[in-house]
Amino acid sequence: MARFRFKTKKRRLLNQVASSQQSIATFISTHPLFPFAQPPGLEWEKVVKSFYQEEPIFTIEPSLDTIEKLVCRHLEATGSCEIAERENLAESSKCYSVVCGGRHFPLKTVLPLAPKARVLSEVATMSFIKKNTTIPTPTVIA
Repeated sequence: MARFRFKTKKRRLLNQVASSQQSIATFISTHPLFPFAQPPGLEWEKVVKSFYQEEPIFTIEPSLDTIEKLVCRHLEATGSCEIAERENLAESSKCYSVVCGGRHFPLKTVLPLAPKARVLSEVATMSFIKKNTTIPTPTVIA
């Protein structure tokens, strides 16, 4: 009899934990002020080939006009810049070739998945590679 009560209490406790985890997950995914709420331009697509079963995808294409304005502002360019989309090697980022003031620049845009942490990680990785190897690495401008 005591064993039955223990199993029942354990099952009840596990159900409460599962219920509270679902509530927390719902709160996180729907709360507008939560920092990891899904930003605009991002969706998750179910994929069979992936270990995670879902992959992030762009729902809004980056605007070439907006990219040109940002590039001109950060490079302090007075004229216009030529921007061409290049072949993308990943679903979560898009690469562009930028020609501004006779200089060529690679430009990478990424999905807004923890953007600050992602950029800091990539900059730190490029800095480490530049300091410790002879592999050519780009200089981060902005």
